[in-house]
Formats: sequence, C-alpha cells, structure tokens
Amino acid sequence: MKYVNGKRVLNCFCYTGGFGLYSLKGNAAEVINVDVSQPALDIAKSNAEMNGFDTSKAQFVNADVFKLLREYRDSGELFDVVIMDPPKFAESKSQLTGACRGYKDINMLAMQILKPGGMLLTYSCSGLMDNSLFQKIIADAALDAHRDVQFIERFEQAADHPLDSAYPEGFYLKGFACYVK
Repeated sequence: MKYVNGKRVLNCFCYTGGFGLYSLKGNAAEVINVDVSQPALDIAKSNAEMNGFDTSKAQFVNADVFKLLREYRDSGELFDVVIMDPPKFAESKSQLTGACRGYKDINMLAMQILKPGGMLLTYSCSGLMDNSLFQKIIADAALDAHRDVQFIERFEQAADHPLDSAYPEGFYLKGFACYVK
C-alpha cells in the first residue's frame, strides 16, 4: 500500500485481485487488474465490491499479460506502479531456463511502461528459482529495457509458509520492490 497512494497502478496476473484490493485500500488513483481468466476477474471485482471499495477506480481486463504489456509499450501507455505476480513458470528443473526467459520478458516490458521514478513490485512463486537468480533476472531485464533499477525492498513468504529442511523448494514466494529510473 505504501507505494500506490495517488498512483496509476497496473496489476498483472491479478487472479482474484489481492494486490488490487491493497492498491485501492492504499488510495491508488486507478487500478487496472489484468488476468487471462474471466472467472478470476469476476471474483476480483466481487472482492472489491464486497470490501466496499470504489470500483470506479478499478478496471478488470481480460487479456494475455504478455501481449497487453507489448500493446501498452507500443502505444506509449505509462504507469506509476506495475505489479507482476505471475503463476509458477517452472514446474521442474528442465523448465527453469524457459522460466527465466519468461520472468525477464515480463519484467523488461514492465520497466518499459513505467514512468521514470516508477515502482515495479515483482514476484516469483517458482520454488526452483532462488532469490539471487530472480534478482539477477530483474537486473538483466533492466539492462535490456535501458533502465536503472534500485532494489528497495525484498519480500519473502510469511511464517505461515514454514520451510522443511528436506524440501528447500518450499521457499517459493519471493519478490522485490524496485525503483525504476
């Protein structure tokens, strides 16, 4: 919430709208929630209504995020804050390279549609991707986007997601708040 006050927010892969709800609660000027699933978007809108938020400040867009980001970039559409919370891109070690490409692509596109001084809030729930690799991917995406990034805050899963020593992949929720120049 601390990053969205008065801001125009793009919430990608919104699913049932959790980050969108917090953006509305944080007094965002506008929140565009995007997901490829219309049933998820319907739940996101219902969640906003049930929580008493002003849904005139929110849009619920059914679209492929990868395509929509390119459309926004090509049309010059800009945002103050972009939230990236995609589904797991890597189910197995053999999929990790492709997942890295996917994370790099969406983060590069997000940086390209951020106003200078904007915030990228980006997350990964792929257990096979560790924090340092995810941070490197974001840094590489910044290079490709010709933007400078400062990592402001690191996010990890809460205590209700404990780690088991026999299953290190259980540490799967991670994210960064990135200031994009």
